[in-house]
Amino acid sequence: MADRVAGAAYRTLYHITDGPAVLAELDALHALNFPHEWSTEPWPTRADEPGSVAIPDNWPYLTGDQTRAIAMRLGADNYVTAKEAEATIEAELARRAKAAAKAKKSDDE
Repeated sequence: MADRVAGAAYRTLYHITDGPAVLAELDALHALNFPHEWSTEPWPTRADEPGSVAIPDNWPYLTGDQTRAIAMRLGADNYVTAKEAEATIEAELARRAKAAAKAKKSDDE
């Protein structure tokens, strides 16, 4: 790690896979441009409620890290591969579509 300069501002950020890191303020501001990788708060250790995780329409075009971040929020482990992440997201989208179709069918009856 770089030497700390007296008077320089540092802050702790949390990387999705590497955990907490102390960064110089300028580096921290740059890292926060990548919200699927860096956070100002610790990442959850358990999966969010899968239905509450936002999956953007353009998810197939996201970077591998962004795809893995979404999959981890859906419950995949921290070392999920890009292929496993894609499968996790596709399974969640299929589950949501099935639930929506079931709800629509119930409404029609």
